[in-house]
Amino acid sequence: NVTVNKSHEISNFTYSIVGNLSRVSEIIQNPDDFKPHLFGIVDLTSKAIPVQDISSVVLMLIAIASALLMWYTTKQQQPKQEKSRGLRDVMQEASEGKEPDQAEISQIVSRQMNFIMPLMIFMTMINIYGAINFYFFINNLLQVIQQKYILDKNEKEESEVTNESKHLKNAKEAKIIKKPVSSKGKSGTKITRITAKEDKRRGKK
Repeated sequence: NVTVNKSHEISNFTYSIVGNLSRVSEIIQNPDDFKPHLFGIVDLTSKAIPVQDISSVVLMLIAIASALLMWYTTKQQQPKQEKSRGLRDVMQEASEGKEPDQAEISQIVSRQMNFIMPLMIFMTMINIYGAINFYFFINNLLQVIQQKYILDKNEKEESEVTNESKHLKNAKEAKIIKKPVSSKGKSGTKITRITAKEDKRRGKK
């Protein structure tokens, strides 16, 4: 709003450290020359609605992408479940006298919010300036990349720990424990061998 309607007052809303940057300093000195356009095409001072030009079309696509990224971010944070029930199934069991599981209800509500929040974000993004819309899109994109990297790293570490535990368990099971046998003060492993003669004698008997 400041850059659009009060461009001559940009210096009043700029931090001193930021104001000393060359590009920002040029904008403060010549505010009329500042053109907030993305790639020189998309006017970031406009909004996604009404859809009437190239800027509004691009901003509408950015708003949709922001909502999808929000949905994917929320999905990344949810635990994976093979089978999931709806709130109606839980309430039906509760009406039959079975006490509902609060953890399961929380997971169901969380899954529903996974669809409601992106819709709210989309409705907000199409009604604000394109600069904020684009900022929110970049913020969600970086968040998805960060979470993807962290989750993959944690999954890899857990896999390595699991494999190491299995290796140690297999090594313990395969280890041969020798019992000491006393023979003139010496210890060793007692081995009984049967020769061919003894086999014949046993066969005759």
